Amino acid sequence: MKKLPLEPNLTSHQKIHITIFIFFGLAIITGLLGTNLDLIKLLYLTIALLTTSFFLIVFFSKNGLVYDGENLCTGVFIGQFLILKNRISLSDKSACSILKFRKSQKYSFFSAARPDLANEFNSFDIYLLNDRHTKKLRILSLKKESNSKIAIEFLVSNTDLKHEIYSPNFE
Repeated sequence: MKKLPLEPNLTSHQKIHITIFIFFGLAIITGLLGTNLDLIKLLYLTIALLTTSFFLIVFFSKNGLVYDGENLCTGVFIGQFLILKNRISLSDKSACSILKFRKSQKYSFFSAARPDLANEFNSFDIYLLNDRHTKKLRILSLKKESNSKIAIEFLVSNTDLKHEIYSPNFE
C-alpha cells in the first residue's frame, strides 16, 4: 500500500475552534481527577477523555492519497498512520488536473470589531476528468501548489491516469 499524507485536514480557523473544545475537555478532566471518583464521575471522566482524544486526533489529522494496488483512495492520516480511507471510482476517468481557485474564509468571531475580516488564500484542487473533460470529480483541495504537484505525480505514477490541462470539449 502506497500512502501520501499531504496537508492538514483543518484550516487555522477550524483549529482555533477545536482548541477551545480541547481545553474545555482538559479542564473537565483535571477537575474530575481532583475529586473522589464515584460511578457517575467515572462515567463523566471517560466521556471527557474519549471526546478530548477525538478532538486531538482531528486537530492533528492530514488529508492525502492512498493506493493499495488496485484501488485509489483519499485518506485521513495521523503522521504516516492511515485512520480513514474513501475509495475513489476511476471508471470513465482517464485524466487528472489541477485547478487553481482564489478562496476566502470569513472569521465569524471577529464580527463586532471588523465584520468583513476574512482570510484569502489560493486553493489547488485536484480533479479526475473524463476523456472530453466534461465531467470532473474533485478528490483533494490543497493550499500549497507544491503539494498539488506531488499529488499529481503520485496519481500518474500509480494509476493509468494522465496529467492534462483542463480543457473541456463540448462538441
